[in-house]
Amino acid sequence: MGHFLTVSAFRGVAARDLVDGITAYLREHGVTTSVSDVVRPPSAATIDVFEPLDGWTGVLWPEYFNLYDVAICRALSERLDTVASAVGIAGNDGWSHHLLRAGTVLDRFASYPRALAQHPGEVESVARAWAGDPATVAAVFGAPVADVAALYRQTGPEEVDDVDAEVEEIPARGIRIWWPGRRQHALHPPEDLEDPADPWGFTRFWELVGITYPVRLPVVANLDLVRGWDRLLPRNPD
Repeated sequence: MGHFLTVSAFRGVAARDLVDGITAYLREHGVTTSVSDVVRPPSAATIDVFEPLDGWTGVLWPEYFNLYDVAICRALSERLDTVASAVGIAGNDGWSHHLLRAGTVLDRFASYPRALAQHPGEVESVARAWAGDPATVAAVFGAPVADVAALYRQTGPEEVDDVDAEVEEIPARGIRIWWPGRRQHALHPPEDLEDPADPWGFTRFWELVGITYPVRLPVVANLDLVRGWDRLLPRNPD
């Protein structure tokens, strides 16, 4: 079944400022939320904001937030005048990354572009559109271009098929998942990430650019969304 995960990181932003920004964005679009600093088990409609580490503040978005995360990250990066890194996993179809600064999308990358194509004839053009620019990414993060390029690798269907087989082994690899009816929440990714088709490959990219996957960090606030939020929030740009 795979994961439907969206997680983002914001540079140089205090957690409380980020909570205020998220709350304001939700309110602007008619979404009611309650904020709590009492950590609770994850649920399908909770936004978790974590303590900053190494200058980055992480946010774990609700289940199936893949259609909305770039839109809110773009607004927050503009509101807070900062850089944001937005990552998504949809099923077992690799990972995607958007780099944003002050409301502008600077770069986008998808490790398995075939999943974004409407039909086979579009795969090549989609792959080009989502190839990413390692030089741009490296300049923003201060990382070596060659190292970014090594992780910005797109894969084909034969490699993703191997990942599908591995997904069945997830419980034995130390990953805890909250399946439907609860939240699909992975406490940590697998340790062997040599396969570029692995959806968890984004954690290697984040490690390179100085961002820690935040789920082991203390949670500053939980934001609970009311039912129907998915009908009110703007969707990601094409």
